[in-house]
Amino acid sequence: MDSRQYIQEAWSQFAISSDNRQIICNLNYAAEIGPHAPLCLIPTQALNVVKDPVGLKEKPNVMSQWLDRLTASGCSILLMHGLVYDKLWTLAARAVEDIDGFSEMERRIAAVVSHVLEKQMAQPGKIVAMGSSRHGFAILHAMANNPDISAAVAHQPVIYWPKMKEFHGMEGNSLVQKHDIFQWVDEFSPRPCFVQTGYADQRIGQEVIDNLVNKLKSTYSRDKVENKFTHDLMKIPGHDGTRVPDSALDAVVPWLKTQGLI
Repeated sequence: MDSRQYIQEAWSQFAISSDNRQIICNLNYAAEIGPHAPLCLIPTQALNVVKDPVGLKEKPNVMSQWLDRLTASGCSILLMHGLVYDKLWTLAARAVEDIDGFSEMERRIAAVVSHVLEKQMAQPGKIVAMGSSRHGFAILHAMANNPDISAAVAHQPVIYWPKMKEFHGMEGNSLVQKHDIFQWVDEFSPRPCFVQTGYADQRIGQEVIDNLVNKLKSTYSRDKVENKFTHDLMKIPGHDGTRVPDSALDAVVPWLKTQGLI
């Protein structure tokens, strides 16, 4: 029997708006559990995946393997098109022109979270924001500023934009400084947070990864909720094209269970 993610009828596509721009979403609802199921909100730049997640069966990748594990464990899935982060060169160019794409992305996620709660797709305390790389930053950014996000799973998240080639030399940019994730390290605890990183990620900067992880560990320890933060150091360098190990893919669902989200 196919996993629920590969059943076309299990998906329901819809669209809402934010800042007069469309947000295309696709919901795979855990009907057997209902609103008590955790809802995993996953932003992505892959519009084709949002529109046709079943098509991943023909081209399996990390996303399909992630979704397979989540649906099998009884999670609802809500894919949303990130849009704002589709092209990082454009995001950087807009920042140079003082156009705040970071805040726009935060509002897009907030609009989807509000819709989820309003339509009772999930209950408060059961909304898990999940994202990788650029959208790993997006979900951490959103969680820090939105108390309705119950937990975060950030896979190889961008931490500091000037480390990215698209943003080189933009350390002094006012919007980059305004949305520096380090200013919000106190806003995550005590909500559960799971961060997966490589051990030598040249694309996003290993030193800033290590710095953020250490600061989050310190914050959760200070608040005496060390068990709410987990750093999974994967056995791959990072953004270098190496296949994500099954151990990292397998780790997400058990972590959600230990946090009482499943």
